[in-house]
Amino acid sequence: MNNILAFLIFPLVAMISMSCNEKFPQSNPNAEQTYTVLSPEVFRDSISHKGVVLVDVRRPDEFSAGHLKNAILVTWGNETEFAEAAKKLNGKTLYIYCRSGRRSNAAGIYLSQKLGFKVYDLNGGYLAWTSNNYEIEQ
Repeated sequence: MNNILAFLIFPLVAMISMSCNEKFPQSNPNAEQTYTVLSPEVFRDSISHKGVVLVDVRRPDEFSAGHLKNAILVTWGNETEFAEAAKKLNGKTLYIYCRSGRRSNAAGIYLSQKLGFKVYDLNGGYLAWTSNNYEIEQ
């Protein structure tokens, strides 16, 4: 009986402890108006307008291998360095992406909640962009 109880409780404890992981924060109701995930098609149409700030949050080696046209690199990794680089963008609306969407999700929530940016995130990241055969620069 104790083995069955332990078998049932362990996954529950594991799920609770993983949900407390702050490395990849989840969106909260206060950030819904400032952080939005867009489909690749809507993202592509949105960044075609003048004055858009397009931010790639991947590593420099990923960026140099290929990136969206007119993107700037602001690597998500070290929170202090990321915040300093982002602050130079002076509160502009940001369109961000990473490889698959995980890093840009964390960066987007951070930018909106901690720094007050309005952020649009590419759903599926660079992989979704390239799978649609959208234009890139190398």
